[in-house]
This record gives sequence, structure tokens and C-alpha cells, in this order.
Amino acid sequence: MRTLYHVLILHNAVDVGLNIKYESEGVDHLWNLIESRLEDLGLDYSKVVVYNDSLILVNWTDFFEKQAINGSRNFQLLLNFIDGGAILRKTESIPRFLIGMIGAIITILFRLKTLTEKFNAFRERYIAKQINHTLKKEEVGLLFLGAAHHVFLNYLDQDILVKKLITNTEFKKFYDM
Repeated sequence: MRTLYHVLILHNAVDVGLNIKYESEGVDHLWNLIESRLEDLGLDYSKVVVYNDSLILVNWTDFFEKQAINGSRNFQLLLNFIDGGAILRKTESIPRFLIGMIGAIITILFRLKTLTEKFNAFRERYIAKQINHTLKKEEVGLLFLGAAHHVFLNYLDQDILVKKLITNTEFKKFYDM
């Protein structure tokens, strides 16, 4: 049985490309809880595989460092795992990611919620495929995934045990702050 921890995340301003210092209280508290729960797991980083929402390449160390310095809690965690010996795997293909982003823009402009759901499902199938093919039995996977994604569970292999790091109820408390 392979184990995958599903880590629901909220992106802060830096994660989405805004160079501002504004941070909501809820996002900050959520990342504190994520860090605490991950520490409590006592993982051997040499056996950890990290999958992160929207990651199209894994050799972006300079980009990760810049984002971490600018305040991205997500990228700070990624760098900690990499420095500790964890393996970082891409979750997106460039064409699928771009199609998803175009879909998001169209959805925002025209308020087409069902279109966003279809684009997300399209991306999620690829994320699940990446996990299915790269997570080995002796490894523990950590999937950092934005709250908009939830369908991916249907596409994972049956021998992958998914554990939520934070429950949906806990997550909603931070989202509503």
C-alpha cells in the first residue's frame, strides 16, 4: 500500500504572482497548521515524494528560492523538503496547465463554473497519473493541492491510501476567516 497525504492549501499573494505583502489571517493560520502537522508526522525526507499544485517543471530552484524569500509559505516548505532529501515531482504538463489557465480566465470573464470544473478535472487526471506512475511503495507522497481541486481521488490507483492532513471542516474555518 502506498500512502499519499493530501494537503489542502490556500495560495498566498506571492504564490499567485502578486508582489505584495498583504496576507490574510486565515491563510497564515492555515500554513502554520500545515507546518505543524507535517512536523508531527516525523517523516524521513529521503522517502518523501512531493507533488505540488501547478508544478510544470522540477528544476526551478532559483524560482523556488525567490518565491520563498518573497514570503511564499508553499515554496518555503518545498525548499525545506528538497534540502532534507525529498524528491520533487512535477504534477502538470505545460499544455494541460496552459489549457487550465485559459479555462480559468474564460470562466472568470464569462462566469462559466461548469467549464472550470471540466478544466480542473482535465488537469487532475494528469496529476493522478503522475502520482500513480511515480509514487513507490516505500515512499510517502505529499500532495499540496489548492482547494479548487477535489476530483483527483477518483483517478488514483486503488493501492494508494489517501490521508488528509487537514480535514475539510478544519480547512473551511481558515477559508472563512
